[in-house]
Amino acid sequence: MTESPQALCVLGMKDRRLQPILEAMSAIERGEEGSVEGLRGHLQQVVACGIHIEDLYALSPEYEVETRPSSEWGRFDALFRRKGESCAASWPSPVRIEGDSHPACANVPYQETHPDALGDELRNHIREYLPEYMVPTSVVVMDAFPLTANGKIDRNALPAPQSTGSTKVEYSVPAGELEETIAGIWKGLLNLERVGRQDNIFDIGAHSLLVVEANAQLSEKLGKRLPLVNMFRFSTIASLAEHLGGDARPSQSTRSRAQDREGRAKAAADRRRAARLKRVKGGGG
Repeated sequence: MTESPQALCVLGMKDRRLQPILEAMSAIERGEEGSVEGLRGHLQQVVACGIHIEDLYALSPEYEVETRPSSEWGRFDALFRRKGESCAASWPSPVRIEGDSHPACANVPYQETHPDALGDELRNHIREYLPEYMVPTSVVVMDAFPLTANGKIDRNALPAPQSTGSTKVEYSVPAGELEETIAGIWKGLLNLERVGRQDNIFDIGAHSLLVVEANAQLSEKLGKRLPLVNMFRFSTIASLAEHLGGDARPSQSTRSRAQDREGRAKAAADRRRAARLKRVKGGGG
């Protein structure tokens, strides 16, 4: 880069992240290690060499970088082009890798530089195949899983998901008494200062147990039992309120309705008692 060429192509650089995998494959093929424990011990002694693809993007701010897998497993090619200049530089020749395609073992620089965006993209992809309540609230990107001495995943060492308690949807104030009631329930359950009418409850921290509790509280406030499945189907304040409709406006609580029923029952009992007394007096005369 010191000579500042318009374009520079470098072929066959070792991918540092793939070297341990290639060494493991070679050891298995050679039959040097007869057990998983022996293979693990062998790999711990191997010193990984090569280049991280991400490091190429930091070499010079004057160049943009394009990478591709090389013709040899575990290696990649890089093409540097000077930014802001028309340059017709291209790869010297197409690369064909024998056997399976490369994406399964390719490095993903985007994962390192935009981990949050990667999580959002993954969740959006999952939404195309799963209902909303099955989409994970957060995604944690890791280089490798922590392992126990037995080689199993150490769940206690996994990092806790960073839940922000908020959503990237622009906040909009709940409209109407019903939306305010629903939002108030979720503010209390999620311990949030505000919940917007377009906020997806699963994006801001809700889970199935909280949905059950929210359903119970909302049913009590509306004075009628609400199907639990609708709490999952309509996961925003606005959509749930629209589904419930005008006849579900919170006018009286279950307690007040129970008091009304009790009053009517008492009045009916008084009328029956008065009728019996009247019959007794009439018979005695």
